[in-house]
Amino acid sequence: KFEKSELNPGDIIIATNIAGRGIDLTIDKLLEANGGLHVILSYIPGNLRVQQQVFGRTARGRKRGTGVYIVHDKRKLMFLPDMTADFLLNERDEKEKERYKKLLANLFLKSK
Repeated sequence: KFEKSELNPGDIIIATNIAGRGIDLTIDKLLEANGGLHVILSYIPGNLRVQQQVFGRTARGRKRGTGVYIVHDKRKLMFLPDMTADFLLNERDEKEKERYKKLLANLFLKSK
């Protein structure tokens, strides 16, 4: 259970994606004046909805906030030295498109 009523500059929360659900984080005026809540995501979410949910925590109710990825992918060392978070996000989106196409194709086949 998260028990702090208001976040201040310098506060650090480490949480899993599951732990972050349903927690309403309020920030004090000094934190807002200094840029608001900052989220560091250490993995590439499985889909855009989860990504938006996580980064959406940073700027609720017109509050200020920022977010970045700090991600380790072992392929970067071996095959893709120029791999970026954008590369990984695009890769994820392409896989999601393919999954969606297969779902639609299966639905179409089942409806015949």
